[in-house]
Amino acid sequence: MAEREGTRGDDWDAARGDGHDRPPGPLERASAVPTTAELCAVNEGLLIAGLREQELATALEAERARLAAILASIGDAVAVVDRTGTPLRTNAAYAALAGGDGAPLALYGEDEQPLPPAAMPRARAARGETFSLEASLLQPDGTRRWVEANGQPLQGTGAEQGVVVIRDITAASLHRRLQDEFLATVSHQLQTPLTAARAALILLQAGAQDQLGPDERELLEVACHNIERLRVHIADLLAANQLDADALHVERAVLDVRGIIAPAVEGVLPLLRAKGQTLALDLPEPLPALGDPRWLEQALVNLLANAHRHTPTGTRITISGRTQATEVLLVVRDTGPGVPAAEQNTIFERFHGRGQAGGSGLGLAIVRAIVARHAGRVWVESTDGAGAAFHLTLPRPQTPDTAGGTA
Repeated sequence: MAEREGTRGDDWDAARGDGHDRPPGPLERASAVPTTAELCAVNEGLLIAGLREQELATALEAERARLAAILASIGDAVAVVDRTGTPLRTNAAYAALAGGDGAPLALYGEDEQPLPPAAMPRARAARGETFSLEASLLQPDGTRRWVEANGQPLQGTGAEQGVVVIRDITAASLHRRLQDEFLATVSHQLQTPLTAARAALILLQAGAQDQLGPDERELLEVACHNIERLRVHIADLLAANQLDADALHVERAVLDVRGIIAPAVEGVLPLLRAKGQTLALDLPEPLPALGDPRWLEQALVNLLANAHRHTPTGTRITISGRTQATEVLLVVRDTGPGVPAAEQNTIFERFHGRGQAGGSGLGLAIVRAIVARHAGRVWVESTDGAGAAFHLTLPRPQTPDTAGGTA
């Protein structure tokens, strides 16, 4: 009997394989049940994981509350949009401006026509653009407000999102428009009587110079000096007004730069004489360039007037010109105190040095704008106490020689 039972066991193993697939025995079934210690460990791990998730949720909620508080405190309208342009988060200022949290803004361009849908700030932010634009917003009462919209993509969010910030610039825009209108009105109203007064003084100098005594001649020189100063200032105001209106247009044609130097010098010569300053020309060759003679003359007048104002009595001013491979170089050099190194990068900014030496702070800014519209360059080279040299370049006309890069 025992032998037969053993045979059946062997047959079982042979039929089922190596014995690992047979049903577990009573001892094996007992060992598969987790112990109390194991259950405690698992429970503790789950509890710790739950606490961590709760901490993360609390931190996330606190971060959201902090972000909401920051957005609420911002006076500008802010909207975070997804890749479709749908607002994910806005602040109270945006809701007030748009008439609702997710309401679209109906913006208008300078032509008072609605901006195309693709040009709207939310659409551009959704495309990941970085932009800045000015537009107007029509209010329910029919009034129009001007806004500045800036947008850029949000980095590090893990999703394609963009942010739009919209600022109300109505007051600043109105102030700027009133300032432009004032400058245009004043400069135009002054220009006509000033031209007549200048012509009368020139005739008086030419026809009655010998009949005047020393005191009268001195008064006449002072009057001519101040007339020329006013003429330069009014020209700057007119040019600044055109720059603000983006209406400073140049009509470039082939010219010899030497042809604009004579009328420019004539405009500032009374100023130089009144200060005992001498003017020298170093123009040994033709200076063919592409330019608008009217605007280039004003740029040169401003450079000469700047040299006159900022150099002492009896100093020397030199105008020199040379042709280079693809451009013409004009240099106005003086022997005054020079330009400090710290100011050489900002001297062409508007209102730099306003009020100093009787200047308006517009002259060199206008020079830079005029030269930029001629596709040229302007810069200053100076050493303290050794004078200043203002360099101005203009492109040369395209010829077979200049196209090949030869002088």
